[in-house]
Amino acid sequence: MGMVGVMGPRQSVERILSVAEEMKTSFEFIPYIYESPSEIEKLILKNNDKVRAWLFSGPVVYLFAKDALKSEKNLFYIPATESGLFKAMLDFIYDQNRTPNSFSIDLPKDMYPLDDTLKQLDSPPKHIYTKYIDSQTKSEELLEFHMNLWKQGKTEGGISCLPSISEELKKLGVPASWLTTSRLETRQAIKVVVENLMTSYFKGIQIGVEMIEVEDFDKIINKMKSTYYLQRLELRLKDIILRLCEKINGFLSERGNGRYVIISTRGAIEEEISTLKKTIHQLSTEADASVAVGIGYGETVLSAEVNAHNAMQQSKEKVERNIVIIQENGLIIEYAEDEEELTYFPVTSDLELIEKLKAANISVKTYKKIFALNQKMGWNQFTTKDIAAHLQMTERNSRRIISELCKIGLALWIGEEDFSTRGRPSKLYRLI
Repeated sequence: MGMVGVMGPRQSVERILSVAEEMKTSFEFIPYIYESPSEIEKLILKNNDKVRAWLFSGPVVYLFAKDALKSEKNLFYIPATESGLFKAMLDFIYDQNRTPNSFSIDLPKDMYPLDDTLKQLDSPPKHIYTKYIDSQTKSEELLEFHMNLWKQGKTEGGISCLPSISEELKKLGVPASWLTTSRLETRQAIKVVVENLMTSYFKGIQIGVEMIEVEDFDKIINKMKSTYYLQRLELRLKDIILRLCEKINGFLSERGNGRYVIISTRGAIEEEISTLKKTIHQLSTEADASVAVGIGYGETVLSAEVNAHNAMQQSKEKVERNIVIIQENGLIIEYAEDEEELTYFPVTSDLELIEKLKAANISVKTYKKIFALNQKMGWNQFTTKDIAAHLQMTERNSRRIISELCKIGLALWIGEEDFSTRGRPSKLYRLI
């Protein structure tokens, strides 16, 4: 099924490989061991093309790798739990034969449940000095942090999530322990990696259908001076389509009047969305016309084609003809030219919501799109202009919809903004 790169210090990688061997998955786990965190970037960039996914020994390695790749795709790490912190504290107690009242600790911010863990102790340490680290933090900086506190008599030792730091502290005579993960956490992380890759694999081989239509083709025909001009145009359009077809290893079917259908796989289509966008632009420029695109996924060619047809109809409703995708489970994805995708389910099982929207004459799909847009943009407040611009509708229609949502208790008017000297100030709303 493929290879998974396992990256971390030697002790952690050996434990991960041991657990992976016990689980007998269909994936091959390949070790990538580093001595110092400074080696991570070079190691992952050199070997990223050799593996389908990465499993990192902990959050620290993950942060370094994510920063190096500028992506989170197929990156997994063994999450930290309170058991790891308890183990580090127990190791400290065992080595020193006493319970520390103060210690220093380094960890990634928001990735270790330090506060929640310590709340569970009846007698937690009185003083804990914490240093949060990221991919820019140097090993020397961490060592200096622990050493300075130790020399000043503020701590009885240090706990580090980097084994190299805890080992160096011990060599310098500072009581220290390594904050690591357990075999149980390792097993769970491997399970997550395998499940995600298997899901991705089966999605990748799902049927995908792209429907592309150069609109108003009849008008284009009427403009042609002769059939030769038309035939040359059709040949140029087909050449553009064939280049896309070749990229996604698809089968092309011409439906006439500027309509084309490409049958491929979901994985191939998703990898080449950027190529599809370029193709649309080329077709539109060549034909001097709008181009609508609908993509459908399904278990069979028929179900995928039905979804593609419905997606095409929805694309035509847009002023700027976005790419619309309908998945086999009904999920809709819209790609605007310069914006991130908008994802939403156009249905709901909430009967109360259905009745409210019906009374307001607003479709579930419209409400779901507005709700999804608010989540994507992270809006605490918005104007009807914002909705109109992002969802490609008239501001008049946007005002009507938001006004009705306010009446049925799904939106709230919260104030006004006025950045101009002319006209009325814009009303501010929030979904509730």
